[in-house]
Amino acid sequence: MDRKSFVIAVAIFLFSALVGLIYNSVYPKGIPLIRHKVRVGDTLAIQPAQQPSDTLVASKVLGLEETFRAYELGKAFFLDARPRSEYEKGHISGAFSLPEFGFDEVYFSISELLSPEMHLIVYCQGEDCDESMIVSQRLLEMGYKRVDIFLGGWPEWKNAGYPTEEGPPEQEEE
Repeated sequence: MDRKSFVIAVAIFLFSALVGLIYNSVYPKGIPLIRHKVRVGDTLAIQPAQQPSDTLVASKVLGLEETFRAYELGKAFFLDARPRSEYEKGHISGAFSLPEFGFDEVYFSISELLSPEMHLIVYCQGEDCDESMIVSQRLLEMGYKRVDIFLGGWPEWKNAGYPTEEGPPEQEEE
């Protein structure tokens, strides 16, 4: 490729990217390009870049041992925010599936089991996934008062050898 063709290709790419960014910024359902995660002590605050600051929601971040203590005491309701296919391959024993995608439909099927005062612990595929943060934020916005995030998620729980199970969601086995 000669220099002139290369310059033209770069110009076309940059122009296309600019048009895409402009369209995304004016489209009402545009995708936030930046997500801010701020850790303050043991609290994780999640705020998309385009979200007004007065709607910031926070959840407590739990470590493995604290999460396991809550599990042993039976004082928490565990929610797996991963896609259903991942949930069926393995999940924390007794956890219910509440994936980010399909949240409304699945929430409806388990909502009778939940109350705003319950201690809910949401987890997903570990620190690199946002699903537990998004699901916990939605639950907090719906009025649930104690929604925590197990940031280590499924991989950390499984690697620790804690109780797990496989198969479809319990709420559909009845």
